Amino acid sequence: MKKICLLILIFYFISVSNSLAATNEKLVAAIPEKGVYLYAIDDKVLNMFSHFHLIMNGKEIRPKDWFNITKAGFPPNLTLKDLNHDGNNELIVVLAKNEESGVYVTEGHVIEDRNGRLNEAHVEDAIPVAKRTVKFQVSESTLTVTVNGNMQVIQLPKEITETNPNYDDQVVYQANQEGFFCNISVTLQHIHIGDISLKYGYKKNAYRVEKVIFYLRQGFALF
Repeated sequence: MKKICLLILIFYFISVSNSLAATNEKLVAAIPEKGVYLYAIDDKVLNMFSHFHLIMNGKEIRPKDWFNITKAGFPPNLTLKDLNHDGNNELIVVLAKNEESGVYVTEGHVIEDRNGRLNEAHVEDAIPVAKRTVKFQVSESTLTVTVNGNMQVIQLPKEITETNPNYDDQVVYQANQEGFFCNISVTLQHIHIGDISLKYGYKKNAYRVEKVIFYLRQGFALF
C-alpha cells in the first residue's frame, strides 16, 4: 500500500511540474501556415531558452538538451525541407548557443514525422568531420590546405606565426532550398583565413556530412 501511495505522489508531482512548466512556456519561433510552433521556457539565470516544446502536424515532442540564447535578434530558426527524399518535409531547427565578442556558435537539429510521431534524428557533428577532412600545414609564410587530396597553397601575412587553426569561433548551421549545411570559420592568430562548408545528406537513418569544401577568404593569394 505504501508503494502505491508513493507512486501516486510521484505521478502527482510530475503532473504538477509539467503543468507549471507549460504555463511558463513562451512562443519563440513558428511557421504558422504549416502548423509548426516552437515553445520554450525563459531561464533568467542562464539567459537561455530551455525545456523546448514543439508542435508540428498536430503532434508534440519535447526534445532534450536544447538551449538557445535569449539575446534579442537570435531566435531559433525553423526550416521545412524534404532532406531524406521520402516525400515529407523534415523540420530543421537551428539554435543559437553563443554570441559574444565575435563568437557565434549554432547547433542544428532535424525533426522527422514518421510512423505517426515526431522523432529527433541524429545529426553528425560537423567540427570533428571538418578537422578530419581538412588538413592545414603552416610553413614559414605559407599555409597548405588539403581537402580530400585537393591542395591549395596560400600566402600568409608576415604577422601570422601560429600553426594551429581555430575552428570554434563561428559555427553556423543553416538550411535553404539547396539543402542543409554547416559553415565553419577558420582563423589563424585571430585572422580569418577562410571557411569550411559541409553539406549534409541522408545515410543509414541519420544526417551525415557528404561534401566538404574549403573557401579561401577574399584577399588572400594562392601560390
